[in-house]
Amino acid sequence: MNVTPASQKLIASLLLLALTLIVFRQVGHHEFINYDDPLLITENRHIAEGLTWDGVRWAFTTHHALNWHPLTWISHMLDVELFRFQPGAHHLSSLILHMANTLLLFLALHRMTGTLWRAGFVAAFFAVHPLHVESVAWAAERKDVLSTFFWMAATLAYARYAERPGGPAYLLVMVLFIMGLLSKPMVVTLPFVFMLLDYWPLRRLNGSHAGSGPIFRLILEKIPLLALSAASSVVTIWAQRSWGAIIPFDTLPLTARIQNAVLSYATYVAKTLWPSGLAVFYPHPRRIPWTDVTTAALFLAMISLGVAALRKNRGYLPVGWLWFLGTLVPVIGLIQVGSQAMADRYTYIPLIGIFIIGVWGLYDLTGLALRGRVIPKAVLGAAVVALAVTASVQVSYWRDSVTLYRHALEMTEQNGVAHYNLGVALERLGDTGRAMEHYREALRINPRNDMALNNLGRVLAGQGRYGDAVSCLKKALVLRPANVRARTNLGVVLSRVGQLREALREHAEAVRLDPRFVTARYNYGLLLGRFERYAEAATQFREAVRLAPQRPIFRYYLGLMCLKTGDSGCARKAVDTLRSQAPDLALKLEEQILGPEAPSS
Repeated sequence: MNVTPASQKLIASLLLLALTLIVFRQVGHHEFINYDDPLLITENRHIAEGLTWDGVRWAFTTHHALNWHPLTWISHMLDVELFRFQPGAHHLSSLILHMANTLLLFLALHRMTGTLWRAGFVAAFFAVHPLHVESVAWAAERKDVLSTFFWMAATLAYARYAERPGGPAYLLVMVLFIMGLLSKPMVVTLPFVFMLLDYWPLRRLNGSHAGSGPIFRLILEKIPLLALSAASSVVTIWAQRSWGAIIPFDTLPLTARIQNAVLSYATYVAKTLWPSGLAVFYPHPRRIPWTDVTTAALFLAMISLGVAALRKNRGYLPVGWLWFLGTLVPVIGLIQVGSQAMADRYTYIPLIGIFIIGVWGLYDLTGLALRGRVIPKAVLGAAVVALAVTASVQVSYWRDSVTLYRHALEMTEQNGVAHYNLGVALERLGDTGRAMEHYREALRINPRNDMALNNLGRVLAGQGRYGDAVSCLKKALVLRPANVRARTNLGVVLSRVGQLREALREHAEAVRLDPRFVTARYNYGLLLGRFERYAEAATQFREAVRLAPQRPIFRYYLGLMCLKTGDSGCARKAVDTLRSQAPDLALKLEEQILGPEAPSS
């Protein structure tokens, strides 16, 4: 029975989708984690409102959470609109995008190279490599899978444009590229990848394709795309600077950045070949032994020399290697954002270059030595199965925060971020004893961790150790005076020990520093009420209701403060809203409005 090429492509596509689903299907039962998911999704009031025009306007005008990526924000809003905060549904949305990316990669490579098995194996490695688990299983990394969707779609469109150049085809490439940039700025390297693809497999440099031309013409056609990349880079750096996320050179010297970049490149290659010791966070070493840097540099140099020596008639070698090196440049740490040394999620697009080298290289090697096609398929198939099993295990570590950070602590050393986040997770489960241990360990590793000091102070206050709590919270504010959570917690503790005026000052300062922090307004309003400054208290609760209308306690106290000022209309309006939102609070407030019953005669 003869199978047509179209049928072969369809069968391969279905197998790739099935393989991806088998490996990642468990994410549908996973929870949100406490690392970036609250900031981007679960505690973001704009996302909580679902898909609204105000939300879309905010998405296009904010640089919240370091980057300008409006389409990513909108995708989160759409998930909330459809599924509210069911974590499994959010994860499955990311999985669907990953499956689409796998399929688009296969179709693009198949179109450009005319090969079925090789394109299929590259896509299979992309689908199940353990280094890609982080991008798929972490809800906050929606920007990875969404931006890559547009990257892959733009690549497929570019392949069609290379066959038949024209204005409409180029416009489609540009639109898809813009959509990618609106999802994650790491897509800025796509025009450079297009130049690599012009060399191989499109072969537009040697005139073998219709519409090909001199190299300057190929560069000229990329100028609009390069201009978009430049603009996106400027916006991204501005956004990250405005959040204070870019580490200055006097804190982390250029030499340390270069050393870490060299070591990271080599480590990414090593983990691609042998994906072990993976973790959600890799602490920046700051100082790296010169022997490690030298070894890594020699390793990279040997690969580069080998690629250069063997490049003749093997265009996939320089293209694959430069794809890997080039697409990692924005996140390799020369402009350091955050305290991580490297991250698995950064490899989501770059590893495609390594996969191309591995698959095409094995076919060439076995073809020269054995002149057979069975062996590369068997070897590559076995590798895909091994990676799929390993990836499935790696996915299981992402089921909840406690499991994720315990695994990270097993895989890394001196990981203050993992200790801190594990402490947060344990505290939310009520295990304050072990939470304190991890907060203290995070502080041992980094004594300037003001967030760990804040959380430790809060736990100590819960145990009634107010003096120790005040000491921790004041240390946190010395390190970062703008830490509004520490300032609010300090105000609460001072209230409990009777230092009401000092507490009032802390709450007022917290509201001034972050007018959108509703917890600060809530506590400030409560304390203003104790001072019988009811009109000012009502102002705080009115703003809290505006910022978080879904939290009925704010509306209850607004009604109560309105009642104290004699504004019964405001109080009754609060009752009317609370009847559907929180009937018990509505009844309680209504009793306050009616007053005590007169004694019967």
